[in-house]
Amino acid sequence: MNMGSGSISYADWAPGTTTENVYWVTNLPSSALIRGTNVLAVEVHQVNATSSDIVFGMAVNVVYPSPTLLAINEDLENLTIEETKTAVFDLGLSGEPAYYQWYKDGSPLAGGTKNPLRVGPAVPADAGNYYVIVTNAINSVTSSVVSLTVFADTNAPVLVDASGDSLTNVMVSYSELVLPSTATNAANYKITNTVNGGTIAITRAVLVDGTNVNLTTAARGAGTNYILVVSNVKDISTAQNTIIPNSRFPISSLFKGAVSIGAAYNFYQPQYQFFDPQPDQGTAWKEYTFEVPAYWSSGFGGFLFSDHPYEVPYTVGPGGNLGNSELITSYYRSPFTTQVSPGGAQLLLSYFVDDGAIFYLNGVEVHRFNMRPGSYDYLTTTLAVIGDGVMSDPVALPEGTFRLGTNIFAIELHQATQLTTTPLWRPRSISKPDRSSWVLS
Repeated sequence: MNMGSGSISYADWAPGTTTENVYWVTNLPSSALIRGTNVLAVEVHQVNATSSDIVFGMAVNVVYPSPTLLAINEDLENLTIEETKTAVFDLGLSGEPAYYQWYKDGSPLAGGTKNPLRVGPAVPADAGNYYVIVTNAINSVTSSVVSLTVFADTNAPVLVDASGDSLTNVMVSYSELVLPSTATNAANYKITNTVNGGTIAITRAVLVDGTNVNLTTAARGAGTNYILVVSNVKDISTAQNTIIPNSRFPISSLFKGAVSIGAAYNFYQPQYQFFDPQPDQGTAWKEYTFEVPAYWSSGFGGFLFSDHPYEVPYTVGPGGNLGNSELITSYYRSPFTTQVSPGGAQLLLSYFVDDGAIFYLNGVEVHRFNMRPGSYDYLTTTLAVIGDGVMSDPVALPEGTFRLGTNIFAIELHQATQLTTTPLWRPRSISKPDRSSWVLS
């Protein structure tokens, strides 16, 4: 009541005052109730530090719905699962209220008062016969007796992921639940550097949940490949199957800024249709081996021509102020170097563009924004006008498009309209593009 949405802390003020001496009435969700004793907790917030009073009073009324006849719509089924997995018995039922009591081999299960019933991680002793009796004030129904069969787990755990987005942590994921005493032993892990074969110190291993372990490590080098090596980790089965010694998995990492907003570019923004050396750059300009002509410019991103530069979420780089061009297309090239192995790696592209763009990596088109499919040229306009640019969500680029060492990102920026061609002797009369029209990061 009278509090904003989202998370609330003890230091949050109420957004405004309320009318005094007026009761506020609402319904609480019955799904939050449990059978037996319930606890309702309330925190009262002041509107400011000088509020003259603090008041709280409450009354709770319970309205019991009229009971309806219970009927089983979908009965239980026999289940067979592997040891350490979870079995779920789910009874399809109509009528309310419904009070459940589950039974195994004829004896009531402690805590077995919810539907569905989950049994797991299963052990051999969980095998047996199960049923449930459901009651209310009108009648009771009993399900069929069904069996749970638990067969032995004979498979050892295997590594399924090693995520190292933080340079001092690695999240290790296993194919099944692992034995905590073995999974949290830092001596069972090793991280090797694929460049020089050195190892990275591991100081801590914490079991986050049954299948994920967070390793705390010494700082790893950004842009360097590492391999996780694991031995002696066991699953929680009766047999305690052990992972294959020296199991290996490459550590995936997110290296931000392969091409940053402030990266260095060669770029070409032709100004006039009949004056610039070559307003149509064709297709060679995007190729890896393209020799940048002398009439291209150089500068640092982001790039901008706008009457409202404060509307872009970055600082225009040195040499990044663009001109008032009458043409649709401008061209940009930026090299970046990485020692990350291309095998299994993926680039994530984020951009701020107005109006449209086509992106190339080492001469291969990898993404389009606000551009039509199919062929195009330097006179091709965009699908729509972008009033104000918006920073994109990360876009996963196709695998296999970047290489070890130097890479070239090439971008052609397109506008939504062809501006009026003006005689060369009156260049100041050229119409301006819509605001924020020349933006690229």
